Amino acid sequence: MTRRAWLAAAAALGAVRSVRAAEGPLVVRDVALRGRRALLVSPLPSVPASIPLVVLLHGLGETGDPRAGAYAYWERYGLPGAYARLLAPPVTRISRAGYFTDAALTRVNAALAERPFGPLAFLCPHVPNLQSPVQVAPFAMWLVKEGIPEARALFASAGTRLGKVLLAGCSLGAFIGFESLLAFPGEFAAVAGVQSAIGAGAAPRYARAFADAGVRTYLSTSSGDPYRGPTRALATALRGRGLAPDTHEAPGPHDQPWLREVGMVELLLWLHRAAS
Repeated sequence: MTRRAWLAAAAALGAVRSVRAAEGPLVVRDVALRGRRALLVSPLPSVPASIPLVVLLHGLGETGDPRAGAYAYWERYGLPGAYARLLAPPVTRISRAGYFTDAALTRVNAALAERPFGPLAFLCPHVPNLQSPVQVAPFAMWLVKEGIPEARALFASAGTRLGKVLLAGCSLGAFIGFESLLAFPGEFAAVAGVQSAIGAGAAPRYARAFADAGVRTYLSTSSGDPYRGPTRALATALRGRGLAPDTHEAPGPHDQPWLREVGMVELLLWLHRAAS
């Protein structure tokens, strides 16, 4: 299906709010999913086989503005740039901050030489400021019962068939993602948290739930991340239950430049591997 036909199909369903030009290998649609603003991001050109859907949940800073939330990964966290870098290795640094170490670059490029990066589709909804499991519950219900099914229909109308669903969040979005998985443990094939805004006391609860759900888990943090301790505690708790979470730790603060330089590259590479 051509890009024009793809956009026309989505518009016919009343879903397109506005359309941004494709950036590199991705094209994005700004949609309303049952009243909640979101972006649908697809590979360009479209892929005939089914591809994984990654739900990306943003952090606290974008919770107050639906547009900022929907566009957080696209405009602020480095999704299109990281995706393009992985498709055209070798991956190199994009800043002089030192967040991507020599050892990490060697590891990432060796992994890409062994197995090239492949297509992923993304659902990026606006997420409100949800600070407790009780507050997350309605959002999780919307995501599983309304948001993902409607996104599937829109992707299908544009010629993109979706396979398994993976859940990933950054900072507050990781907390919301973890709680959503606890509410609907059978809906997601994997869960990832980047600089996850959780407390150390939550580690046993999450570890038990992730073990019961049998999901693959990725935990990413940095040297200046205020949640590095809780992230490490969760990884330890998972190992105590006989699981082997994939972990990543790099130099740098808890901020968006870190995400754009290294955090998104490592996350997308893991998601592609976990979806296989």
